[in-house]
Amino acid sequence: AGDSGVVLVIDASKSMRGDSIRDAMAAARAFAERRPPNQHIGVVVFNRRASVVLPLTTDDDAIARVLARPPRLASGTHIYDGVDAALAAITESDVSIGTVIVLSDGYLANGSEPWLIPDVNKLLELLPCASWDPQTNTDPPGCDWFTTPPEPQ
Repeated sequence: AGDSGVVLVIDASKSMRGDSIRDAMAAARAFAERRPPNQHIGVVVFNRRASVVLPLTTDDDAIARVLARPPRLASGTHIYDGVDAALAAITESDVSIGTVIVLSDGYLANGSEPWLIPDVNKLLELLPCASWDPQTNTDPPGCDWFTTPPEPQ
């Protein structure tokens, strides 16, 4: 984890009022407190805008300050802008491996329907296709990425 970083992308839309934002912030603090000491953490918040509130850092005090209080909630759920801001923060940092974690209630306030959460069992069926053999540069059997991957049964 020496040159890795994680950007926590926190939903600060009005649908996050109450337990949702409290739980998201508690999860963010728990994650930050349990990370390896040399792993960088960054924080992005989003509603109608996305803002990098903490560029990637290993400074425990800075991380704790940003995660101590929930962000101000506002209208809008521009989740894709939040992810884009996180990816830009990773690109602009000196980490070589970056991960984005989104903390949200899943409700798209700009849409007419809540975000559908994928069925975990269907995602697990695709895990064999997520592996790749760098020695032979081959895909697992049945996972030819030049064609459509197999549908879960």
